[in-house]
Amino acid sequence: MLYSADDRAYLDFFAGAGALNYGHNNPVLKSRLMAYLANDGIIHSLDMWTEAKADFLRAFRDFVLISPRP
Repeated sequence: MLYSADDRAYLDFFAGAGALNYGHNNPVLKSRLMAYLANDGIIHSLDMWTEAKADFLRAFRDFVLISPRP
């Protein structure tokens, strides 16, 4: 099950789709992923809402979309 921001439950039809884009146990990605997972990070969620996605979108907005240009 996946859960929305307001705690509604949804059946997870994504079931890991897209997880193989990173290859199989690349040591650089694996160490970063394991550290992120150890801190209760979300590994993949495709386009579902997550706190990790919200954090990413805020950072993208602040540092890419509206940062001052040289």
